[in-house]
Amino acid sequence: TAYREGSSCVDEVVDEYLLTGATPPEDVTCD
Repeated sequence: TAYREGSSCVDEVVDEYLLTGATPPEDVTCD
């Protein structure tokens, strides 16, 4: 998986989900 592999974009989205249960918007993209 991409989690904790150096992409702060992915990490922030996953952390938010794990901590709050909030799902990201459908149009999230990472560079």
